[in-house]
Amino acid sequence: MRALLLIVLLSIQSAFALTITDLLKDRGAYGEKEIELEGIIRKLKHHEKKYDDYYQFQIIDKFNKEFVKAKFYVKYHDETINKTFECKEGQVIKVKGNFYAKPKGKNLGELLVQKTVQHQCIEDNSFDKIKKTYSIESLKTDKKNLDKKHIKVTGFVYNLRMSLSAKKTKASFKLVDSTKKTSIKVSVLVALGEDRIINDFKCKEGQAITLSGAFQANIKAKKRLGEIDIISKEFIKCDENSGITLSTKDKHNQKKNKIREQSQRLSILFKKFKKYYKSKKNKFIQSEFNAVYDEMRAICKEGINHPKLNLKCVKISYYARTMEQRNQISFRIQSTMNNFPEWKTLTSYKLPEKNNILEIIKALYPNNSDYIIGIPKRCFPDQQFNPSASNFPYRKLGVSKYAKDNFTAILHKFNDPALKCGSVMDSIFFIGNMDSDNELEVLKVDTYEDKLYKVINSDI
Repeated sequence: MRALLLIVLLSIQSAFALTITDLLKDRGAYGEKEIELEGIIRKLKHHEKKYDDYYQFQIIDKFNKEFVKAKFYVKYHDETINKTFECKEGQVIKVKGNFYAKPKGKNLGELLVQKTVQHQCIEDNSFDKIKKTYSIESLKTDKKNLDKKHIKVTGFVYNLRMSLSAKKTKASFKLVDSTKKTSIKVSVLVALGEDRIINDFKCKEGQAITLSGAFQANIKAKKRLGEIDIISKEFIKCDENSGITLSTKDKHNQKKNKIREQSQRLSILFKKFKKYYKSKKNKFIQSEFNAVYDEMRAICKEGINHPKLNLKCVKISYYARTMEQRNQISFRIQSTMNNFPEWKTLTSYKLPEKNNILEIIKALYPNNSDYIIGIPKRCFPDQQFNPSASNFPYRKLGVSKYAKDNFTAILHKFNDPALKCGSVMDSIFFIGNMDSDNELEVLKVDTYEDKLYKVINSDI
């Protein structure tokens, strides 16, 4: 009788898509069967191999921590199965495949799509079905009945924090009543990467807000009602004309959060900026590169005097200037080599080590440099060209006060034991950044090649 009921149950459920909650009840009952599963896409990756081409992702829902690992094959064993897979992370997918259950754990099993199937991906619009909107006050009495339900609730944004990274942007805050004493913990997935906007969240501290999401009730606590974790498209609306009064402490915390967000944003922009120089420039659109640079400058102009941003802005400044200087030096060396009529004669000329270092550096390096120029003291203790030496010729080299005042943190570069000692000329380094990346040695000049000056180390 029980087996008959299970068969009837499965035949009924095959008419509509299963959910993660359905599989949680008895994952084994669906093992090694073809099922249609509906859920939200997370951790989407594309794998293209010699004979296989597939998309791998997790299927999750709003109410549980468990997931199903899915593989959607476009090409399987060198045979094209499905023409394309155009779904995006954060969308709701409904797809049919063979399910292989895991006996235990958060990973409920694997869904393999290894044949031609019809699949559907849409932005989550389930919030359209919610008719009632709860207040924080009304949720106090109904929270037990609303546990693990999709609800719409209104309140005020409090203790707003934005978390920014290259992979995702999230907002977290307390949804509070007018007293700020009763709250719901809210987390909002705002964007994935730079282009994939999940929720257009532009709310500010203290503003009134109405939002939808999966509610997880805190049954025991009276003031902390529960939490809403928004992982797909939801209803979010802020009212700029309505809000709660912020205290002096609230405003102070708001400023601290702004600095933290600016620091995170600078890190993202700086990675893009360095990527531009470390790859072929024709891969980048110049206007986009300029936009990145202009945004970094705007943040640093506002926050250069703040200790949380100061060092990062100095690093960016040195790096940007170093890139420009590197290009200038390379151009000057190449131009000299191309235009000097008796270049081959000069290659046999031996330069006296002690007397001409300054002339060589000045000939290659522009005046009023914001860079520190020197040679390792451990290699040549008698020379004055280590920046830590008392007789370092700042004035003769035209090193600016800005550079002189800010280069302390890069002195270790000149005395790094990893740098090999060579001749004096072989050991001249042009170092103009405060980056911790060990590869950023910038330029090295070698006079023992066929040409008098040759850039042999520029791995930026």
